[in-house]
Amino acid sequence: MKEKMKSLIGFPVAENAYKVDLELQDRYTAYSSEILRLDLLGIAGYGFLLKDIVLANPSAFSQRVHDMWAFLILGIVSLGVSAILALQHRVSATDCVSSIAAFIRKSESGRKAEAEDDRDALRATLKKSAFLLRASVILLAIGAGCVVLTFCYVLWPINR
Repeated sequence: MKEKMKSLIGFPVAENAYKVDLELQDRYTAYSSEILRLDLLGIAGYGFLLKDIVLANPSAFSQRVHDMWAFLILGIVSLGVSAILALQHRVSATDCVSSIAAFIRKSESGRKAEAEDDRDALRATLKKSAFLLRASVILLAIGAGCVVLTFCYVLWPINR
């Protein structure tokens, strides 16, 4: 019969063993929060363009918006997916912290084999987290470019 392991909850860990990791995680989550904020700002910009400008004067702007339909769709989808990835990054970053805590506790309690499993899980989670953040930034750039391009095309003075 397998021996029951003692719980690691409440196992004392020196603060300096994890403090740097928490500070770094806090900076990464702040960065993904800014990405999310910019994504939502871009989505709100599209809403403003369509509701307050185009629908307020459809005769002047409807054809110009129709000309940019591909950029409208690409921009809104890019910003939406970027926001989703930024939120998922925050979950992944939190998973990293839990893996770090488990690794430290298991290492200090003498469970070296289990600690190595947690180290491997941490590496995989860090790679996933980095991918999510990079993809979110790239999609934010695409979405922001589409917002700017659409605004410029639709609102540029029309020669009549």
